[in-house]
Amino acid sequence: MLQNFVLFGVLAFALANNTYANQLDGRWVEKYPEPSSIQIKPWYPLDISKNYVACASKEETPAELWQAISKISNSHYLDEFSKELRVLNFFSDSGNPVAKIILASIWMEATTGELDETLSDFLIEELDETNDPFALAYRSQLKLRRLSRHQLDHKAAAEEIYKKMSSAYESNPKNTFLAQALAHLYAFVEDVPINEERAFELFESSLNHCSNNADTKQDLAKYLLAKRITETGVPDRAMALMNSASSSGNVRALITQANRHYEEGGTFYSIALSLYEKAASKGSGFSAYSAGYMYRNGEGTPVNMAVGSQFHQMAAHLGDSESLVAYAEILRDGIGRQADPLSSIKYFEAALLSDDTVWLKLPRTYELIGDKNSLEKARNLYSDALSKPNPDGEGWAIMAIAQAKAGLRRVNEKLASLESLSNKLFPTKAAPKIILKEEIQFGDFYALLIGNENYNDLDRLDSAI
Repeated sequence: MLQNFVLFGVLAFALANNTYANQLDGRWVEKYPEPSSIQIKPWYPLDISKNYVACASKEETPAELWQAISKISNSHYLDEFSKELRVLNFFSDSGNPVAKIILASIWMEATTGELDETLSDFLIEELDETNDPFALAYRSQLKLRRLSRHQLDHKAAAEEIYKKMSSAYESNPKNTFLAQALAHLYAFVEDVPINEERAFELFESSLNHCSNNADTKQDLAKYLLAKRITETGVPDRAMALMNSASSSGNVRALITQANRHYEEGGTFYSIALSLYEKAASKGSGFSAYSAGYMYRNGEGTPVNMAVGSQFHQMAAHLGDSESLVAYAEILRDGIGRQADPLSSIKYFEAALLSDDTVWLKLPRTYELIGDKNSLEKARNLYSDALSKPNPDGEGWAIMAIAQAKAGLRRVNEKLASLESLSNKLFPTKAAPKIILKEEIQFGDFYALLIGNENYNDLDRLDSAI
């Protein structure tokens, strides 16, 4: 099948065709390479796997597949899954819908690469006619997550999913996964007819058929607090449901609880921090960022810049956009660790992919590095900014243009100074490559932004690098 050829090509290319043969139930699998380090980074595949183990039938699941899903469901951020990924690939190729949907969630969430989402889309589309309740339920959620992530109109998709889920539930009204998925549509998805009573009925039905369904517990808790918080006993029941879901390791519930405790502040900060740390260990980039922020600001813990920078690094590697900027600044300025402006560049560049309003931080960092090549990169970025239209008169864009003009003037002066210095020192031969200082002290960057002319006792070049 097409997605398996693509998957094989990607892994084979990345791992130099290191093929591996594995025997499953007497059948040899030779076409899948052995990954050297497959990590389930984000949390969503973990939650899906955990819910399958909690509510599906072990007897109706192939033993090797059950073991692989169980391993993933109890995983942490740095756990490796080379064997489990091969098992999922094998059963997906054999047509197993459960393996397909979990593999689809991994390829959708494990990286932000376009190719991985394409692989996920192939698997989701192959499940278009599936009758498996688990695969059908989570197929609907994956499709909606995909559209929301890219801010695409999901009206037509929501209507198609609603019709399919309604029909599936009518045929199998005792299935916890179908009841939860349909209730979720009624409760939280736009473009689906609002029906609060029906949503509550379906949530209750889902729990009646699997009391361990953590997705249902946290969805029902959120809906109770949003719609019936004034009713007697509702807040207590909602918190009991959320506590039960988070204690099982459901990451969505951990994040929801952490956010509520953080909003309460004061003595609740320490509880929020512990919940954020637990969710971060399961691969939540937002939670890792939140924990890092709390350590850096002393909320619920003494200030600890080193630990805060570690959490921001984790969050950046998980693709959290705010942490990409935060960790880049940590590297650039040496906050809680030795400064490393050169390494900060890749994080600023990655941040630009998700938020183009942070572009100014990149040329400023090139200025801090200060060699001719970096200054020319800064000049190009500033020049590009001046050519960008701003038809809506956005305030941040007007400010950026003013800053770009100042930056361009500053960079041109530095390049001219470098050229002048080179001509004086090496009038008849090419100048050697300038060797930068190995360490840049904390505060140099801010001196650079203030303007070197304010430091009359320092050489203009020395204060820039």
